[in-house]
Amino acid sequence: MNTTAGSKVLETNKARSNATVVQKLIDQSAIVLAKTSMSELAASYGWLGYSSYGGQTKNPYNLKRDPSGSSSGTAAAVAAGFAPFGLGSDTSGSVRGPASVTGTVGMRVTYGQISRSGVIPLSNSFDVTGAITNTVDDQALVLDAIVGPDEGDVATLQAT
Repeated sequence: MNTTAGSKVLETNKARSNATVVQKLIDQSAIVLAKTSMSELAASYGWLGYSSYGGQTKNPYNLKRDPSGSSSGTAAAVAAGFAPFGLGSDTSGSVRGPASVTGTVGMRVTYGQISRSGVIPLSNSFDVTGAITNTVDDQALVLDAIVGPDEGDVATLQAT
């Protein structure tokens, strides 16, 4: 699938392999439904949930509002009931912000606990991969499935 980080400039960028967290989920029998939209290159610059590739993501509870932060598409999809959980990345609120305005659960994990290999980072020294879910129990299940060291992300090797 194309990996665009929400940018029209990357519209033909094809991933060579799955991100480590995605592969971990597939290996545990998860079914990947889709990729979602996000704030372009994980940087909102005051226009939350907008990207040149996907346009404006809307909050499913109020279509006149945005779903906040760069993981906006994930939060909107989970809140709308399209999936029980989704993945995002968090530099300075990109999982927590969207979760807070869509009535979902998002958590910033400790740096290095979950691989970022295959994720296009905004900041390699701050970004973490995380999940957005409908319940705290679901959050725990997803985090248990994706946490752990990865040779492709040195931060996970230093954290263990």
